[in-house]
Amino acid sequence: MVVRSVRGISRILKHKLGLIRVWVLRTRLCGGVGVICYADDTLVTARGTSYPDAARRATAGVATIVQRIRELGLEVALEKSEALCFHRVRQAPPVGAHLVVGGVRIETGRTMKYLGLTLDSRWNFEAHFKRLAPKLLATAGALSRLLPNLGGPSATCRRLYMGVVRSMALYGAPVWYDALSSGTIRQLSRVQRVLAVRAIRGYRSIGTDAALLLAGTPPWDLDAKVLAAVYEWRGDLRSQDLRPAPREIQAERDRLDDLALEGWQCRLASGTAGRRTVMAIRPVLKEWSEEKWQAVLTFCEAVVSQKEAAEREREASADAPTIRRRLTGRRRRQFNLLMPLLDGPRTTDSGESAGR
Repeated sequence: MVVRSVRGISRILKHKLGLIRVWVLRTRLCGGVGVICYADDTLVTARGTSYPDAARRATAGVATIVQRIRELGLEVALEKSEALCFHRVRQAPPVGAHLVVGGVRIETGRTMKYLGLTLDSRWNFEAHFKRLAPKLLATAGALSRLLPNLGGPSATCRRLYMGVVRSMALYGAPVWYDALSSGTIRQLSRVQRVLAVRAIRGYRSIGTDAALLLAGTPPWDLDAKVLAAVYEWRGDLRSQDLRPAPREIQAERDRLDDLALEGWQCRLASGTAGRRTVMAIRPVLKEWSEEKWQAVLTFCEAVVSQKEAAEREREASADAPTIRRRLTGRRRRQFNLLMPLLDGPRTTDSGESAGR
C-alpha cells in the first residue's frame, strides 16, 4: 500500500529541499513501512498480510512522517493526499476503504499518478496507457498537419518530430515494460504508424510493417524492451558497487539494439500486409536502418508529386468522366490557390489568372 502526500514549501527556499529530504528519510518507522521523497512529494509505502494490516501500518507511517515534517515548521497538504492498495485477484480492499490521518479522511483509490506514471492497484498499467493514448494521438495529429506529403519540413525535421512523440510514449519504459499486453502494444503501434506514414510522405493505405520499415524505426515495444534491459543491466552493476563507463553503456545498448533488430526480423516473417516491401528490406534490415532512409524519402516525394500532377491533368481533361472532373465553387478556388504551380499561372473559374 502506498500513500502520497504533498509538502508546502512556500516558507522555505527550494535549495533546502535536500536537507528536508534527509531529515524525513532518517525517520524511524515501524516494520514494513518505507518512505520515498522526490521534490515536494513524499511517498509512504507499507506492506501487510491483508488490507487491514497494511492500512494500519500506512496510517502509523504517514502520521509519523507528518509529525516529522511539522517539526521543521512545514505543513503537509493532507487534503491532497492519495492512497492506493496493490492487491492480488479477489483481494481488493472493501468498498469505501480509507485512512484517517490528523482528522483528514484519505480515500483508497484504484489509480494514482506519480512522477508522470499512472499506477493502478493491479500493476498492469492499463490506466496509464488509457490516459496516454489520447495524448499521443492528439500530438501525432497536430504534427501531421505540419508534415504534408508535398513540401514541408526536411527528413531530419520529420525524424525529430517522431523522436518527440517516441519520448512521450516510452517515458518510464523500464517500469511498465513487463506489464505490456497485446492491447497496449496495439495502442503504441497505432500512434507510431501515423508518424511513420508522415515521415515517409506516404498514404493511409500503407501497412504498419511497411511504414515502419520505410521509416527505419523499430516498433516501440522493442525499443521499450531495450530501455528496460539497459536499466536492469546498470542496476545489476550498481548492486555490485560498479559504475560502467559511458562507452561501456553505449556498447551494451548497441548490442541490445542488434538483438531488437533480430527480433523485428523474426516478427516481419509472419506479417501479411506489405509483403513486397517487407521481402525487399527484411534481408538487409540492419544496413537499411543505418542509411537514414534518405533515398526512400526522395523517391516517395517524387512519386507523390507525379501522382498529384497526373490527377490534376485528368480533372482538367474535357474527355474525363463526370466523376473525375474538377469541382467548382468557392472551396475549390481556395484550394486551387494553395496548390503549387505546375505549368505556369493557373486560371480560376471566373477566368482570372491566379498565382502564388
